Amino acid sequence: MAVLLCCLLLVYVLSSWMPKVLQEAGYAERARLLSLFSLHFGGMAGAIAGGRLGERFGLPKVVVGYFPAAALSIALIGSNPGTGMLFLLVFVAGATTIGTQILLYASTAQLYNLSVRSTGLGWASGVERIGAIVGPTRGGVLLGRELPLSQNFLIFAVPAAISALAMMVFAFRDGCAPDWRGLAAA
Repeated sequence: MAVLLCCLLLVYVLSSWMPKVLQEAGYAERARLLSLFSLHFGGMAGAIAGGRLGERFGLPKVVVGYFPAAALSIALIGSNPGTGMLFLLVFVAGATTIGTQILLYASTAQLYNLSVRSTGLGWASGVERIGAIVGPTRGGVLLGRELPLSQNFLIFAVPAAISALAMMVFAFRDGCAPDWRGLAAA
């Protein structure tokens, strides 16, 4: 449930505050608006690609891979990249946050027996909504502190890093972890 909370926090903080942060970083209005398009288009692409990858490798493995990519792409947005690179990083951030949010519902459903699945998903959805409240609120507090761009996005990346660690624990616990022995022998 903490992973769902952190992921929805990321979705809302990026959707709510990224244009304002990019404005303060000096990006043109068109770039700020197109970054939202890139974020949400990336979410759609990430969900579709993640679903296909999840069928092949298992959803927990895909989510374990998506969260570090989210943390890295969000942190790199703070490096004030050129407009083209900004759109690419925002696309990846969308794919690995919004896309992951969608994948987490299917992954969460697999945790529960059929007899309690709807209750488990209901509770998980309820808990994750705390992230929808906390994300924009904490984003506003951060912007009020007038931190440099890089620090804002490093702080925005923290929930993705926490989620990556939590999902790794989940994946290793359920035997979904990759078999590293084959790689070591190669």
